[in-house]
Amino acid sequence: MNTVILDGTVQKDVKLFEEIANFNVSALTGTYRCLDNTTKNRFTYIRVLFPTEIDERLEEIIQPGCMIRIYGKLDSEPYLTSSNKVVYNKILCAEKIVRIRYNHEIGEYVEVL
Repeated sequence: MNTVILDGTVQKDVKLFEEIANFNVSALTGTYRCLDNTTKNRFTYIRVLFPTEIDERLEEIIQPGCMIRIYGKLDSEPYLTSSNKVVYNKILCAEKIVRIRYNHEIGEYVEVL
C-alpha cells in the first residue's frame, strides 16, 4: 500500500489554480555533523500536487512558512537535465492536507482543526 503521511513547511512557490494546488514543502529528514563538529538539520524538498477545488480554507492552510500534514501517495517524475542526464523528482500526490502546530506539553506536532 502506497500511503504517506508527511509533516513539512510550505515553501514560497505556491501555485493555486481552480482545481489543483502545486507547491513544495521542506521536511526534516535527519541531521548531519559539520567539519567544526556542530550538528545541523537535513531537509528534503518535495513537490506536492493536490487535485481538489481550491477554497478559502485551503488558501489559508497553504501559505509559505505554514506547517502542514499531508496524507497522500508518493510518486516520481523524470526529467532530462541540460547534460542529458535523467533525474527523478519526488512528488507527493495529496489526498488530504491539514495545518499542524507544535504542542510543547506532549512534544510533537498535532493537527489544528
